[in-house]
Amino acid sequence: MRKTIVSFFICLCAFGAAATVPDNWKTASKADVLAGYQKAMDWFAKTGNYKITVAYASYTDHTTTSAFDQSSGYYIRNGKNVHSCMMGMHTIQNDRLRFAVDTVNKMIVLNDAGEVGKTLPDMNALSGLLDHVQSVQKLQLANGGSSYKITFKPNELYSAYEFELNEKGLLTKLKYFYSTELAEENDEEIDSDAPVKKEMPKSRPRLEVTFSNYETAFVPNYEKEFSEKKYLKAQGNKLIATEKYAAYTLKDYRSPVKK
Repeated sequence: MRKTIVSFFICLCAFGAAATVPDNWKTASKADVLAGYQKAMDWFAKTGNYKITVAYASYTDHTTTSAFDQSSGYYIRNGKNVHSCMMGMHTIQNDRLRFAVDTVNKMIVLNDAGEVGKTLPDMNALSGLLDHVQSVQKLQLANGGSSYKITFKPNELYSAYEFELNEKGLLTKLKYFYSTELAEENDEEIDSDAPVKKEMPKSRPRLEVTFSNYETAFVPNYEKEFSEKKYLKAQGNKLIATEKYAAYTLKDYRSPVKK
């Protein structure tokens, strides 16, 4: 399930809360959900400098409170420069290129730099999705924030999705409730000395992603956070892996340089 989560979260916010509905959840309007989500996503797109702590916890079912697996990472933006570190995956963009370093599968993938914020959810797509769900609900939180729950009609991926905003409208938590039974993949490195994990029992799990420690006065170290020099070096007109990452597979999907 870890690999599924990694690829799933690279796009930051897909759509996917508990199967039972507490009495304090109230029916919400489509417009209310869209407005809350739009405000949260606009913050990511329009704020030019920030650092956020991102924590992940997977659970064996929809209701258990004891996490089966936990990890943490971060997301940093400074203008057009971006660095996310999530579950063994570093995704970095600077003014020259965008590249991902997968430390689990030992792979480096190069792409052209893109516009920051272009991977954020299409609000038109979300609007269309809300026309075909089973229910949409809202819970007013004691701290002044709000939680929104989208319960889907029966499908093969998610039974429900929940997102939580604080009193400022900032995203604080995502919850994904799987509708299909999944088993944890054993993706420990072959040469690792770490003990092999037990396989997660086949079940209908949930994933919770928490966002905290929003810092907008953060001043990043460019060489540490955004430079490719730690991972890549020039060899003629090509980029190759540095000695430390020489064993990694390098895939270059950048557009050819025009002469």
